[in-house]
Amino acid sequence: MTNLSKIMRYLGILSIILINVGCDQVSKNLVRNSLEYHERIPLVEDHVVLTKVENSGAFLSLGDSLPPVTKQIFLFLLPSAALFIMLFWLMLHIDMQKRMLFALSCIIGGGAGNIYDRIAYGSVTDFLYIHYGLFKTGIFNAADVSIMFGTFFLIGSFILLLLKTCYVPEYHATTFSNQRFSHPVCQCQRHRFCQREQHVCQIHFQNGFAGDA
Repeated sequence: MTNLSKIMRYLGILSIILINVGCDQVSKNLVRNSLEYHERIPLVEDHVVLTKVENSGAFLSLGDSLPPVTKQIFLFLLPSAALFIMLFWLMLHIDMQKRMLFALSCIIGGGAGNIYDRIAYGSVTDFLYIHYGLFKTGIFNAADVSIMFGTFFLIGSFILLLLKTCYVPEYHATTFSNQRFSHPVCQCQRHRFCQREQHVCQIHFQNGFAGDA
């Protein structure tokens, strides 16, 4: 990877993080300035509701009842350290797949948005609630959406990577009438090598088969 490509990826990561933080903070400021606490505004009948609550806990109010010192450690110091380590690791592995860079950047951006709230306001503003049939969420915000979206996108990227891992079936000598041709299993474990490995396998197959003719 060239230096220019790395710089573009660094800028892309920072842009995605800042976009996620920006969207989160803009939406929270609109809610803070426009709604009263616990006011309910149905957006899609009663299935999607806009409201306003202050969450001093973690995601979906987890840990809200912890003692102040414990809350400071588990809801501020540890998440901040985790985000810093994740960002540092991301910068060191700038050549990974773009899908994974995007997903991790969304997670970092969402986490940074909520941490900024804790620093600036002492709590996190949550404002969206979804209830449809048996499906029911807690009250969440745009930063939570970034984190969940990034997490599911990351999982989907791993699944896609596994599905795209190529496998060229092995060719045994017994497959052909001439017993002289035999080649070990042609298989690659990493998607970025699939095309090369498959090409190598095809060359072995063609050369071996031609040699038997």
